[in-house]
Amino acid sequence: MKQLFEVRAEVDATGKAHPFYAAATVYALVGAGSEQEAQTRLRHDLEADGYLLVSQQIPARQVDPQSWTAYVAEHWAGIASQLPDGEGITSLLQREFLLHLSFYPHE
Repeated sequence: MKQLFEVRAEVDATGKAHPFYAAATVYALVGAGSEQEAQTRLRHDLEADGYLLVSQQIPARQVDPQSWTAYVAEHWAGIASQLPDGEGITSLLQREFLLHLSFYPHE
């Protein structure tokens, strides 16, 4: 079973968001064997989609799958209906995966 991580990256939003916004923060859930693997998966995913990383730093936070419902309620309540339930997360963690949570453009 893979570990669950929330990872985020700062990207150049040129051509991907309203011209007013120069950057964006991309959040994703990643099922991976380690924090480093989770960071690498997000980096490769973003680069494959044509994003330029503003910073090579990709913070990662490990999430306890047993606390998934509380985690979603605390951090992602606004999109909770679009996220898998606890059973769905357990199923996803049987393999590597990447699930985008949010694209947040900013100055």
